[in-house]
Amino acid sequence: MPCQELRCKQYADELQELHRERYAPLMSVYLDDSFKNNKCEITSLRVGPAIIKSVWNMTACELPSDGIFFLPADVAFRMVGQLVIIHAGWFFNLEKKMGEALLRDYSIRYRRKILKSEGIEISVRIPSPIHRVANTALYSFKFSISDDFFNGSGTPLVTVG
Repeated sequence: MPCQELRCKQYADELQELHRERYAPLMSVYLDDSFKNNKCEITSLRVGPAIIKSVWNMTACELPSDGIFFLPADVAFRMVGQLVIIHAGWFFNLEKKMGEALLRDYSIRYRRKILKSEGIEISVRIPSPIHRVANTALYSFKFSISDDFFNGSGTPLVTVG
């Protein structure tokens, strides 16, 4: 039996309680708390029935331990989410955000790190019709960040009334 298989079977049912003093040194400082320091803003926005295009700047960011900025996954996720919510408001001619968006599924592919903190281009395409039932719109979207450095898709339910 290969060593790795033996090890997995041997320890499969053994769980140890880890206390914070043991696992804290293993944790990512960014994921634990520093992500809260990342702020971004839209500097340009264009919208149409099946697309929304934008340019973003990071106004504050937490640098990783090596000191070299790159756009974090959670920030990219929030940027795309904001654009979908803005598009829904525009598409349904709302004066203000009516409620929350529930993300049913979301996928993202990271092809390369985005190393710039200004002029981050994001486009969100809505390739299929938006379905509205009562006060909720079901979207299907595809997005691209910085010429496909990141890309992905999602299907949220957005409150629109």
